[in-house]
Amino acid sequence: MYDAIKVASYFVNLGIVDDVPLTNMKLQKVLYLANGMHLALTEKPLLADDIQAWRYGPVIPSVYNTFKGWADKPITAPQPSGDLNLDANTQSILLDVWNIAKSVDGIKLANWTHLPGSPWDVAAKRALNTPINPDLTKQYFKESFNISTQEA
Repeated sequence: MYDAIKVASYFVNLGIVDDVPLTNMKLQKVLYLANGMHLALTEKPLLADDIQAWRYGPVIPSVYNTFKGWADKPITAPQPSGDLNLDANTQSILLDVWNIAKSVDGIKLANWTHLPGSPWDVAAKRALNTPINPDLTKQYFKESFNISTQEA
């Protein structure tokens, strides 16, 4: 598992390099998507931090607080990602997620995270500002993206 701030910085820097800088809101959705895909493909969470069901969608509080000064503006300052040391499989997953999400509007990503029956929807109906269940997230992503994990 990786520190959410470091993974967020990784995506922020990709956004700057590709000239599609992320807002804090879109960053939250990209991290949610990356974590869900990682769970579905590897059976393990990407992030060491909980993703919570906030009123307006899935949020990682530490990432939100780190970038809240940007408000709804694109994050254009390069971020230190420290010793992230991604393994090859994780780096491949993150780049795949980035290549899909970078061209999708943040509102569209938010709408997708809010679909009825989504992990955020289930958690938000139970109680706001609480962690979204990783097992539910894994199953939802497997079903949504037709992913089956093969036993070796």
